[in-house]
Amino acid sequence: MLLITLTLQRFSFALRYQQGWAGFAFPNLPTALQSFQTLVFRPSSVTSLTINGNTAHSTGWWWYHAGAFYFGGSLYYNNGVLEYNAGRDFDFANHGRSTCTVNACALGDCVYGCPQYDVGAVRISNTKVFLVPSVGLNSWTGRLEVSGFEAHDVALMLEALSDGFWLDKALALCR
Repeated sequence: MLLITLTLQRFSFALRYQQGWAGFAFPNLPTALQSFQTLVFRPSSVTSLTINGNTAHSTGWWWYHAGAFYFGGSLYYNNGVLEYNAGRDFDFANHGRSTCTVNACALGDCVYGCPQYDVGAVRISNTKVFLVPSVGLNSWTGRLEVSGFEAHDVALMLEALSDGFWLDKALALCR
């Protein structure tokens, strides 16, 4: 089971999750899905998701880079068929995340994002991971702010292969 959370409005959730590939996965979405496809915005550019007070454990054992929390990959339409790419891809049109505080599509650039003064970030706070044989938090996409992150009994606390990563109040007890 893979948890994918998509939203158009601000909300918070607090969950506990365990799984083999990733506890929580947040893929990039270059377009809205299903019946929302006619909306002109890029979901992967929206910063309104609040991730607070979550726990992931006993996950990430499929691959040594699998994260208990994984920001990356992409879910997109290819000739009308919904496809998922689990890893990095440098085709920014389908796989990049350029988070903005405004609707970049309304500014005329749905693909490459917003002006520097409108740049935003997805925020994760008060989150814990434990019993992870790989990475606690893995970001292969951009602009994440992490505050209050604990990683216990993990191989690596975090892996940020992107720009715009910020970390505050962290504790790591690795193997």
